[in-house]
Amino acid sequence: MSRSKYHYNTDTLRYDKIVLSRNDKFKLAIKYFLIIFNIALVINIILYTKNIYPKLYILEKENSLLNFKFEKLNDNIENIKLHLVEIQQNDDGLYRPIFEIEPISSSIRMAGFGG
Repeated sequence: MSRSKYHYNTDTLRYDKIVLSRNDKFKLAIKYFLIIFNIALVINIILYTKNIYPKLYILEKENSLLNFKFEKLNDNIENIKLHLVEIQQNDDGLYRPIFEIEPISSSIRMAGFGG
């Protein structure tokens, strides 16, 4: 139950009960709504500028993880390329002369790679 508000009347030396009209209640409701709306707007702007939204934070974290994995895969590809060059040099320098086989031309070796 809400408490009643009173105002002291100096003419009658009595406390008079304050009764709000519909218009006063409507103005009070609009005032509270605007205050709450402005606070929510400020909080929303702060969160948006600081990138604190949970979905956005999760997506940025996932993006950085995928970038890290992509760089790791690129490093693995470079290592594999180096190993393939070593295998090619061993094939051309050691095995083909031992078995007396003609060297493979670069156009055949690079088939499928625009060679």
